[in-house]
Amino acid sequence: MPASPVLLGGLCFLATLVFWNSFRSYAQSVDDRRFLDEIQRVQEALKERIRLHERTLSALGGLYEINPNLSEAQHNQFSAEITNISISGISPSPRQPQLREVFDNREGDLRNPEINDLWLLGYAPYYRTLPPDFPIRPPGVRPFYVPTLRFYAPDLGRGDRLQVGYDMASNVTRRAAMEESITFGRTSITARVILQGPQLPNTSGIIMYHPVFRQGMPTKTEAERKAAIQGFTYAPFRVTEFFDRVLSSSARQYISITVIDLLDQAGTVLYQASIPADEQARTRTFDTQILHRNWRIEYRASDALESVDTVRFAPAILAVGTAFSFLLGLFIQELVRRSRQVSEQANELLATSDALEQAKQDLERKVADRTRDLKASNQELEAFVYSVSHDLRSPLRSIDGFSQAILEDEGEKIQADTADHLARIRAAGKRMDGLINSLLTLSRITRSEITPVPIDLSAMVRECADEIVSGMANPPEVVVQPELACSADPRMMRIVLDNLLGNAVKFSSRAKNPRVEFGYDRVRGAFFVKDNGVGFDERYYDKLFKPFERLHSGPDFPGTGIGLATVQRIIARHAGMIEAKSQPGEGATFYFSIPD
Repeated sequence: MPASPVLLGGLCFLATLVFWNSFRSYAQSVDDRRFLDEIQRVQEALKERIRLHERTLSALGGLYEINPNLSEAQHNQFSAEITNISISGISPSPRQPQLREVFDNREGDLRNPEINDLWLLGYAPYYRTLPPDFPIRPPGVRPFYVPTLRFYAPDLGRGDRLQVGYDMASNVTRRAAMEESITFGRTSITARVILQGPQLPNTSGIIMYHPVFRQGMPTKTEAERKAAIQGFTYAPFRVTEFFDRVLSSSARQYISITVIDLLDQAGTVLYQASIPADEQARTRTFDTQILHRNWRIEYRASDALESVDTVRFAPAILAVGTAFSFLLGLFIQELVRRSRQVSEQANELLATSDALEQAKQDLERKVADRTRDLKASNQELEAFVYSVSHDLRSPLRSIDGFSQAILEDEGEKIQADTADHLARIRAAGKRMDGLINSLLTLSRITRSEITPVPIDLSAMVRECADEIVSGMANPPEVVVQPELACSADPRMMRIVLDNLLGNAVKFSSRAKNPRVEFGYDRVRGAFFVKDNGVGFDERYYDKLFKPFERLHSGPDFPGTGIGLATVQRIIARHAGMIEAKSQPGEGATFYFSIPD
C-alpha cells in the first residue's frame, strides 16, 4: 500500500483523537452548566421556603398581638387554616373577625403549596418572673422564661401534650436565638438542637422564632423591645425532612448537599446526604445567609447529571474514527490524483489565459489607436465648426447687409420684381444662418459635458410655451400636467422642450382649435408632448430623427430639419429613449424618458 494513505490516515486518526477530546470537553461544559442551574434552583427554593415560614409566624404573631389571650381552639383553627391553604389552595374563612383581618393584611404568597412542611406551629409567652403556681419544666432560676403554651401538631400523638410548660429558655441554643430576636426585633433561627417530645427521640432540628410585642407599645430601640416583648411564635423543623423538601425528589437525582452552620463555634453539620465518595465528582460551595445566620452549603453532582458517558463511548468513538481515518486516507489519495489532473488542466487554461491576455493587450492598443484617431477627428470637427461659425457666416452677413442697403437706398427706383428677388435673397441668407446655428447646436450637444440636477419640468414647459406662443394671432391651448420633475442637464432639457413644443405649436397652427398638451404616461413610464396638428405618416418614421430629413414641405411649415435629431442626441446622452406616434391629420405624440 502506498505510504501516502498511511500518512494521511494517521493524520486523520490524530484528528479523531482531537475531536474526541473536544467532544468530551463540550459534554463536561454542558454538565457543568446543568450542575450550576440545579444549584441555583436549590438556593432559590431554600430562601423561598424560609421566607414563607417567616411570614407564617408573623401572621400568627399578629393574632397574638391583637388578642394575647387567644384560646387553644382559635390557635388551632388558624394553624388548621394554614394547613388547608397549603393543601387545597382555598381562601381562609376564620370565624373571628380578628383572624380575617390578619389574613387580609398578609401577602398572598402564604398560599404556596410548599408550606405544608409546617408540622407544628406554636406560641410561648415571655416571663421575666413566673406567675404563681405556674408549672414549668425543667425547674430552675433563669433570666427569663419562655414556656410552651399553645401548639398545633395534628401528626403527633397525645403524649406530646405533656410538652406544654417546657421552658425553651432553659436551653442555651434556643435562648440565644430568642435573645437575638428581641435584640434586633426580627425573626431568628437556632443552631442545630435536639427536638423535644416523646415521639421525637434524638431528632435533630432547627427552630424559627418570631417576636410578639404588646400592641401599642413602642419597639424602635432595644430597650423598648425588651419592655414590650410578650412572647414568641415558633416553628420547629426536622432537619432531614426540611432539606429533603428543599431538594425535592427531582433535584436529589442530580445533586446532594452538606449544610454547615458557620456561626456555631464547632462548625456543626446541619444536614448531610449519604452519597458515595467520588474524588472526581463536581463540587461547589456557597456561603448563604439565612435569617442572619451563615450557612455553608456544599453541593456535589451525582452520576445522573452526566449527559454523556464519554468513557463508555470512547472505544466506539476511537474504532469508528480509525476506520473513518483509513477510508478518508484512501479518499484523499484519490483526491490528490484528481487534483494533479486538475492542475494539468489549469496549466493549459493558464496558457490559454496568457494568449487571451495578449489578445486583450492587442485590442487595447487598437482601442487606443482608434481613440487617438477619434480624438483627431473631433479636433478636425471642432475646426470645421469654428470655420462654419466664422468663415461661412461672414459672407452671409455681407449678402444680407448689401441686400438690405440696396433696398433702403434704391427702394423707390427698384422694380417690384427686383425688390422681391432681394427679399428672397435675404430670406435665404437667414435660413442658411439658422441652419448653421442648428448644426453648431448639434455639434456642441455631442461634445458638451452633462450636469444632471433636479428639474421642475412642469415649470420649464410653461416658461417655454409662453415664449413660443408670445405674439401669435391664434395661440394654441397649452395644457401642462403639474408637479412633473426629473433629473437632467437644465440647458439641454430646455433645448429638448423648445424643439418639441415648437414643433407641436407649428404643426397644430392650422387646426380649428389648436391644442398642445404636456404630461406623463404611467403605463409607458415616459413624458409626452401631444398636439392635434397635421401629424405624419409613420411609413417614413425612420427619417424622423435624421438630420436634414423633413416630412413636410418648407413653405407650409418652415424649419431646418435638425431639431428632432438634436432632441434624440440629448435624450440618448441622458441614457433615455424617445419615440413618436401619429396618423396624418390626427396630430402627433412624442414620448421621451429620462432615467433617475
